Amino acid sequence: MPISGPLVKAKAENFAEEFGSTSIKASEGWLGKFMQCHHINYARRVDTNVTHDWINRVWSELTELLK
Repeated sequence: MPISGPLVKAKAENFAEEFGSTSIKASEGWLGKFMQCHHINYARRVDTNVTHDWINRVWSELTELLK
C-alpha cells in the first residue's frame, strides 16, 4: 500500500477533526516526529502483514490520544 507524507498528514488532520480536536496541525515537523516515534521509514516494499499490524496498532493509539 503506497503511503506518502502528504497522505499521512491529511489523514491525521481528518482523524483529529473527527474526534473534535482543532489543535493538531500536521506540519512537516509533526510528520518527522510521528515517523520517528512509530519507527516509520520510507521503503519501496513492505510485508503486508506488517503493514496491517502497524495500522491496527497506530489506529488504537491515535484514538486513545484524541479522546
